[in-house]
Amino acid sequence: MQANQKDLGAGLLFTSIGLFFALGAVFGLPIGSASSMGAGYFPLWLGVILTCFGLGIFIKGFRTAPEDIGTVPWRGALLLLGAILFFALAVDTLGALPALAGCCFLAAISPNDATWKSAAAITVALTAFCVAVFIYALGLPYPMIGPWLGGR
Repeated sequence: MQANQKDLGAGLLFTSIGLFFALGAVFGLPIGSASSMGAGYFPLWLGVILTCFGLGIFIKGFRTAPEDIGTVPWRGALLLLGAILFFALAVDTLGALPALAGCCFLAAISPNDATWKSAAAITVALTAFCVAVFIYALGLPYPMIGPWLGGR
């Protein structure tokens, strides 16, 4: 039987991540109910939904035309991983503004066809949006400029 390798792989990935979060919530957090939600309620249902999507994509893989996975875009994968790691390591020391800008810039240059001009525009727009939403609107307690750059 021929199958679409991309759909099978994506379905297995989504199903695995969904099961990881759903089972982690069931065995590690109080679930509660819809009227009295515990800490595990949201991760449980998010995991269940992601698992269902994953199973649907996996089943779809057997119904669509065969397609090989192809080459892995290592440049983009490494830059996106670097963006996540940079933000995680820099938000407490450099502050929210530099961490967001660096993360957005690394993510913006990850496609093979990205230009420096488009990456700069994306960085400015996304950083402004994230600061407005997460720092000002939601009030997350991150300083704009961290202690390594002279902030608090």
